Amino acid sequence: MLKAITMTQPWATLLAVGANRIETRSWPTNYRGALAIHAAQGFPKYALELCRQPPYADALAAAGYRSAADLPRGKIIGVGVLDDLLRCDASTAASIVLQSTAGLLPPHELAFGDFSAGRFGFVMTAMRELRAPIAAKGMLGLWTVAPGLEDEIMAQLAGRN
Repeated sequence: MLKAITMTQPWATLLAVGANRIETRSWPTNYRGALAIHAAQGFPKYALELCRQPPYADALAAAGYRSAADLPRGKIIGVGVLDDLLRCDASTAASIVLQSTAGLLPPHELAFGDFSAGRFGFVMTAMRELRAPIAAKGMLGLWTVAPGLEDEIMAQLAGRN
């Protein structure tokens, strides 16, 4: 059973296209494995504004998204692997900068997350953006993708759609 996480734009797309690899949350999870990225239907004004500012605008443009209006909403847009959980503390930001500088993380990783002490980073690997986002209703927390929807996602990833 495929798990999913619903994220607000532009963070959902930034993760799906590999512009960042760590999704920060206020809560931890023990789950590890395949995780679908679902872009929430809602798009708060502050998030829309970020899409016009660097480094958000630059990263989105590099992935082919020219404006916030181009970002998919209410759809599953990618699948990756939730590989690890980062427990953020006072030294996390410095570590993220060092890893970004060394090319181990994308260059704007720190700007795209909240790495404050007490937060958690969901470390994603093997991210694959869906070429045709799939409509779905999201939920809070990690949720299980319906079997028919999971089949559609897997077929697309396998190149059968």
